[in-house]
Amino acid sequence: MIERLPDRADLAEFREQPGAIVELHRSINENLMSAESYPTQHSEATIVITRDSQGVKLFVHYHLYDDDVGLLYQETDPITRDNFAMIRDMAIQSVEAMGFILERIDVRSLPEQDRLDLLARLPAFGGRG
Repeated sequence: MIERLPDRADLAEFREQPGAIVELHRSINENLMSAESYPTQHSEATIVITRDSQGVKLFVHYHLYDDDVGLLYQETDPITRDNFAMIRDMAIQSVEAMGFILERIDVRSLPEQDRLDLLARLPAFGGRG
């Protein structure tokens, strides 16, 4: 189950530890979205899967452009080798069902400076596009 992290707007801490990012899926389109108490507005979506000493975590980030706000959600069920693909695919399907077109970015294969520049630009990591 995915739950909102109300005290967090992004994953900025992973800009400094990009090796912890297992997968990154970013919308290649902007989509009109209405979320929580915010009016319908252009948005983008990002799915980030990380691994650290506490295990594997899946986050879904929506950036609402008009209000310049990030909404961060996290998968609350434990992620294991056995259910990793299922949980990832369900998150992707959910985001795509909202009209976002996702592309996978192989962050680990990027040269270090390109990876740092990419993460610095993405709203999911505190960047401004």
